[in-house]
Amino acid sequence: MLKAFITLVLYRNMPNSVCHSYYLIILLFIIVSCDNNNFTEKFISKNHHAKIIQLISDSKYDSLNLLEKHQKLFLAYTLLTKYPPDSFKSKYLEILTYNAYLTKDSLLFKQAIKGASTTATKIYDSLTLAKSHWNYGAYYLDLNIYDSSYYHYRKAHTIFKNINHKYYEAKMSYNMAIILSRQFDYMKAEILLFKAIKIFETKSKEQQLYYCYNLLGVIYLELEEFQKSLNYHKKAQKYIDNKFNNSKLKIYNYNNIGLLYQKLGDHENALTYFNHALNVDNQQRADSALYARLLDNRAYSRMHISNSGLYHEDQLKALEIRKRIANLPGIIMSQLHLAEHYLKCKDTGTAVQYARKSYALANSISLNREILDAAAFLAKHDSRNRQQYLERFISLTTELKAQERNTRNKFTRIRFETDRYIEENRMLSYGMFGTVASSAIILIVLGLLYLLFRQRSRNRVLALESDRQQANEQIYRMTTELQERLQQGRNQERKRISEVMHDSILGDLFALRLHWGFLNFTGSEEDASTHNLYLIELQRIENDIRELSHDLEHLQTEYPLEFEHIVERLIKKRSAVGLFNYILEIDERIDWNLPDNLIKLNLYRILGEALQNVIKHADAANVEVHFKMMNKMLEMKISDNGKGMSMKSEKGIGLKNIRNRVRRLKGNLQLKSKENFGTTLIITIPLKNYQYEKVPFQNIVDR
Repeated sequence: MLKAFITLVLYRNMPNSVCHSYYLIILLFIIVSCDNNNFTEKFISKNHHAKIIQLISDSKYDSLNLLEKHQKLFLAYTLLTKYPPDSFKSKYLEILTYNAYLTKDSLLFKQAIKGASTTATKIYDSLTLAKSHWNYGAYYLDLNIYDSSYYHYRKAHTIFKNINHKYYEAKMSYNMAIILSRQFDYMKAEILLFKAIKIFETKSKEQQLYYCYNLLGVIYLELEEFQKSLNYHKKAQKYIDNKFNNSKLKIYNYNNIGLLYQKLGDHENALTYFNHALNVDNQQRADSALYARLLDNRAYSRMHISNSGLYHEDQLKALEIRKRIANLPGIIMSQLHLAEHYLKCKDTGTAVQYARKSYALANSISLNREILDAAAFLAKHDSRNRQQYLERFISLTTELKAQERNTRNKFTRIRFETDRYIEENRMLSYGMFGTVASSAIILIVLGLLYLLFRQRSRNRVLALESDRQQANEQIYRMTTELQERLQQGRNQERKRISEVMHDSILGDLFALRLHWGFLNFTGSEEDASTHNLYLIELQRIENDIRELSHDLEHLQTEYPLEFEHIVERLIKKRSAVGLFNYILEIDERIDWNLPDNLIKLNLYRILGEALQNVIKHADAANVEVHFKMMNKMLEMKISDNGKGMSMKSEKGIGLKNIRNRVRRLKGNLQLKSKENFGTTLIITIPLKNYQYEKVPFQNIVDR
């Protein structure tokens, strides 16, 4: 194909017969070169293909130790790196990746999967690319990095769906459901499982159907929908009994049903299923962790239906096995069950000791559910440290809920990004089939839609602007009413205090002084003089209280407050924070009843924003604020002697807000500033363009 293409290009671009020989020589050289390259590639392929396949196959022998397996896989990888990107390299890099994953060679796994993904992308090998994502998902799932695992499983699911590989698509749905169930997102896990079941049923994949129904049973057990859980476990059991024979899956199924009955409190039925599991061909003894789990579960059910204590031997045996194989989660569960046993035997001290061991071990390996179980037990039975464990239980529960919420959000974002990626690819593929005529029609339609959308947007902006102004007016009125009520309340309270001081306290003091004066006092002249001085002092106190009462009665704050008073209060408050001196000048000709409330509110906000900028950026010692009235234009001028700024750097959000407020008032803004020479801000607002409200201005709350 390459030869034909080169020949065609040369002959089509041949200028005349004079150059004919020259081009023929070049053509011959290229053809010979291609032949030599093809011969070299065929020679390499014949020698290396079989060797790579043999090395990967040999790495699976059980007679080899782990190091020997790693060496063979690495040699195969080294040979594959010499290949150009083609289907053979893509396929066997993916197979090598999977074998590196099985042999726990993480370094080779990362190198091989990167090469497989790169090669598959270059040659558009969708199947290998999807399998690479599959391998990534399994790798991260083993590390319990659920978000990365879910991301790659979803990528693989998307590609398998695009290439119509239904079986692998269903497998990815099941894998994603496992992750979602571990993150307590049971609803989405359930949806994925039913989609997978539908595909597995059409393809008669009994073992995969068992896995799906078993996981559904576990999910509904966690949701405490026990009848549904039992139904799905029974469905899973039928596939084991009727379709294929797998002793280990039978054991897991019996154990799950036993746990279901155990959670229901039906320990008789639970005991039956645990006994079934322990009697399955004795194969469970080859899996020590599974055997210990069954012993512990059976002992736990026996503990609830018997007082003989014979089950205790199974508990100790399960704990011994778990310690021997270093099964830390199993040890935690055994210790918790032993704590319950000793509590039943009324040996609370030993029970608390086992629970503490379980709690400490669970904390050391960060098993949150087991930490909660142990903390709940200790909070109930460890009288000395009850409060500590209860606080730990509550705090961890709160943390887990927050983590669960964050994880769900993360998975939702992954789904959204993947769907968006699919949609973008779909739109790009459709775009390739457009014609010039259809493109022109689409452009015309889009232009019309754009004009329509633009007009609607303008109308929407105008409506929003109107609503916003109305909302500002309403907020302003509510604020001023509140301020007026507050001032009324202050005045009423002053009046009440004045009345109490005048009518009650002052009267009592007068009566006391009167009675005191009529006392027949005998003693020395010095004592009599002191007595008279005290009476005079008491009378002075009466006079002070009377004056204070009158002051409280007559010197009440008038309301509503005038705009200039509110402005002065704002500047005074800001100057105390920014440590600057201020000068406020207000033109006496200004009738503050003329501007409407919206203008005064915006001027107040602009002044507050400008003073805030002085505090934050200007480092000014003096600030001047002037209000003037000129030809129906209200002018507010704010200047400082601070650091100033470059006119090229006016990008702050505060200045942007000021500009927006001035623009909405149809006013004009002038900003004059120079570095180290201060800043001047001049705002002019036209008053003739507004229809003014008849209500008088009331107070503005400084925020």
